[in-house]
Amino acid sequence: MSTKTFPLSLLLCPRCGGKLEMFLYSFDPHYGLLRCGCGELPIVHSIPIFREFATKAEVLSFIRERRTKEALILTLGAFARHKNFQRKGPHDPRTKPGLARLHDLIDNPLMTAQQFLTAIVPPEEADLIFYRPASPAFMSGLCLSGLVKGAEGSIVHFSCGAGHLERALSIRLPPESLVGVGEDFALLYVARRFMADGSHFVCASPGGKLPFRNSGAKVAIVEPEAYVDGFATEIDRIVEAEGLIVATQLSSPHDFLNRLGGRPGRGFSLESMAKQFVEKRVFDASAKDSSDGPSAAVVTRNKEVFRKVDLEDVLGCRMPRLNPVYDLDDKGESFGARIRQGVPEGVEARVLRAAGALPEEVQIQKQVLKEVQDGEISPQVLELLAKLVVVDLPQDYS
Repeated sequence: MSTKTFPLSLLLCPRCGGKLEMFLYSFDPHYGLLRCGCGELPIVHSIPIFREFATKAEVLSFIRERRTKEALILTLGAFARHKNFQRKGPHDPRTKPGLARLHDLIDNPLMTAQQFLTAIVPPEEADLIFYRPASPAFMSGLCLSGLVKGAEGSIVHFSCGAGHLERALSIRLPPESLVGVGEDFALLYVARRFMADGSHFVCASPGGKLPFRNSGAKVAIVEPEAYVDGFATEIDRIVEAEGLIVATQLSSPHDFLNRLGGRPGRGFSLESMAKQFVEKRVFDASAKDSSDGPSAAVVTRNKEVFRKVDLEDVLGCRMPRLNPVYDLDDKGESFGARIRQGVPEGVEARVLRAAGALPEEVQIQKQVLKEVQDGEISPQVLELLAKLVVVDLPQDYS
């Protein structure tokens, strides 16, 4: 999607509060500048950047000189956290070898999201991002996002990471109405390139004043990375009075609700939401729930929002029950390893169960739910949940 379609009327300058003007290059409308009375901001790969970073002046210079690829490489290098991007590392954009490697990385049409994540962030973080559809924050966010029905207006998501939720929501909502906000440009690039190129993204930090006008958003979806002092007050300012705010993984939902200008809300325990997601595939927001422990919150003046949500309808596809042939064995290892050991892929699950190679489905669900409740999810269970929760991922995801 071209930057020309960006909902500029939603934004304002967070420093002077002034109106922003967008200047794009006709030869590549994904790059340009945002300008107001107090300065200029870069637009890199259709992503406006409201954060200060070390190479900002150079990036602005490259954009003016129409050297867009250099602008992208320098920006990625400024935000990447992998050791390869450290000074004098193999991808350091300040060196000729690093520049060449980044050119290859960006230009490679066969590059997958997993390969790109592995190159720009530490390996353990890349795994967590890759298995994002299996995390409690994603599951609870998806449950709550199902309450967003027929919203006419912008839906702003803090912090959106690599755009997994935007991808899932775009099945049932207009992709152009979704605006993901994050402070990590490298992950936003993954979101635009691989996950949700029909949605919009903004690089901004949740600290301080956010670059959105008063009452400009119909819905706000909030994830835990965004919780900083003053953030709830900013959300209250951005979302219209009759709008909807959904927040996941709150340690204290009541504290969050108290900061939202008296808007009525309700809390839901993550444990209950995970159980409904895994076992029933329906999230019942109409039922009273205990919000003790890690919780989520829904803030709205519209009582009709609290209804049952068919999660398969939200995802736009069926979430298959566990197929043990492709899941964990009793040692917590993936079945892929067993295939490599000579077990034929076509062997039926009941044969493997009879041989004691696989646990019953209920045992797998208990293991999943226990780890979700404990908040300590092993990579094996992340992989299992990623197969349980089918999100129409792009072909170049893995």
